[in-house]
Amino acid sequence: MGRLLTAGFSHHRIATVSLVRRAETAQQLRERFPEVPVVVTEDPDWCDAVRDLIGGRTVGVALDPIGGAISVDLLGLVSPGGTVVVYGRMANEPIPMHATALLDGGLTLRGATIGRWVTTTSPEQRVSDTRTACLMAQAFPRQFDVAAIYSIAELSDAIRHATTPGKTGTVLVRP
Repeated sequence: MGRLLTAGFSHHRIATVSLVRRAETAQQLRERFPEVPVVVTEDPDWCDAVRDLIGGRTVGVALDPIGGAISVDLLGLVSPGGTVVVYGRMANEPIPMHATALLDGGLTLRGATIGRWVTTTSPEQRVSDTRTACLMAQAFPRQFDVAAIYSIAELSDAIRHATTPGKTGTVLVRP
């Protein structure tokens, strides 16, 4: 998801800083997007590195696929009135924060999941969003590393593979 978002933002010339957990992932991302700065969050001073990269510019939104303690760190990087959107649960921990983290800066912490999108979005909006996702996939095909391709008859195996922890790449199902 992060690579696809980065590709879209780069295409529209929207400045971003990519955060990754490990150095080897950082190198892969730098090769794909040489114009996008990458910071490794396993480095203890990663927040300072981000502050140095943004150099006084404002950060209105941070997208967080991890959750947990990193969400609080991201709240410390967004500008007053900014938002952190948590869309993943990779950290198996709560988001440890005091209300002051939100109140003093007028910050917003939001959650977003595909399940919530399905249940709260109109059918027309879901069709539009799905078309947009398909167009993005067609526009940025190199952002999808394929983990495996299954036939529709192997759908159960594809789902099991797609939901395996630590899976790398996209699981495709073809008719």
